[in-house]
Amino acid sequence: MAETRTSGEWRTGWPALIAGGAGIALTTIHIYATGLFIQPLEAEFGWPRAEVSSAMVLPSIIAFFLTPIGGRFIDRLGARRVALAGTIFYCLAVMALSFTASWIFSWWLLWALMGFALSVLSPAVWSTGVASWFDRNRAVALALAFCGTGIGASLVPILTNWLINNYGWRGAFVGLGLTGLAVILPILFLFFFDGRRATKGEDKVEASAVPLGGYGVREGLRSRAFFRLAVAGFGGTAAIVGVLVHLVPILSTYGVDRTTAAWLVGLVGIPSIIGRLSVGFLLDRFSGPAVGAVSISLPILSVALLVLFPGNVPAAIAAIIILGLSIGGEYDAVIYLSTRYLGLKNFGSLFSYIAALITLGLGLGPALGGLVYDLSGSYQLYFAILIPIWAVSGLMLATLGPNPHVSES
Repeated sequence: MAETRTSGEWRTGWPALIAGGAGIALTTIHIYATGLFIQPLEAEFGWPRAEVSSAMVLPSIIAFFLTPIGGRFIDRLGARRVALAGTIFYCLAVMALSFTASWIFSWWLLWALMGFALSVLSPAVWSTGVASWFDRNRAVALALAFCGTGIGASLVPILTNWLINNYGWRGAFVGLGLTGLAVILPILFLFFFDGRRATKGEDKVEASAVPLGGYGVREGLRSRAFFRLAVAGFGGTAAIVGVLVHLVPILSTYGVDRTTAAWLVGLVGIPSIIGRLSVGFLLDRFSGPAVGAVSISLPILSVALLVLFPGNVPAAIAAIIILGLSIGGEYDAVIYLSTRYLGLKNFGSLFSYIAALITLGLGLGPALGGLVYDLSGSYQLYFAILIPIWAVSGLMLATLGPNPHVSES
């Protein structure tokens, strides 16, 4: 019976999984591409790196307040409709960055537009769509879908660097947006459905059999698990994305040429896929809090290698591999544990609050890195700040305790 249920999940859920992975890859553009635009913008306009990278704070703040509203739409309209509309909005927002003028406020205002797009296309969209088709294999399914992050990490820096070299930084923004509309949007239209709504007969696909128990919205927001998951998601994301956005400038500061640095950063995608699948396998079979705590604190080793061996390419490669393994696990662990500790009944609404904090971390982490660099002239102090953030995030997951009664395990 268990084997039949397992095979049934994969048979009905694989289209949403593949399409969700494509959507996730798309939404890494503003994360993995921005680092390659820092130096061209600095060279053309003379803007300090803190001012360039601080633009990511604006969409984070906007999405922080609006993402919970988007989460309500996910539960009411379904993940499919929200994903299609959000993808169009997001791609247009990426293309709009090409209109940046010499006035720094134009750069910031265009990034504010990105915030509205991210409030619609939050991680809750993809998590809800994929998790709604899987129960026994949910961690592995989410891991496979979020391999899209690894694909984005590998392809976006290389594609962005090629576009900048051939079409300039303005043409690169346009090219990235058009790629999303031409490639990702059709995949979502054909394959991305919400299993919860299929159960209600609202989508013309085979229904999901996943149980939909869980907290009410108010009850869930007051729960102990929600607090810990929110802190871990915010802290872990802010720290790791901050490093990723500044990784090309960090390596360049240590004497690695820009093209080599871009290729090195692209290496993060492969270990992220390995880490994601490994953590997904472990989460379905062992203690989720323990697995999540280890994966979210792993980047401490990466920072140690960069600090102890500055400019050493083999050490940088090792640091990037470890960083990739963590990217592949920490985010998935927070999402998976949220589905188990909060339940799927109101998952779009509840996880949207955690997604809002994660989005806020996406902006604050890189901005903090740019500010510390401009004040100190190096990234050493920034690294010292990140280590305790990762440690606290790991502690939050480690102390989640047993699954509450809302678990579908």
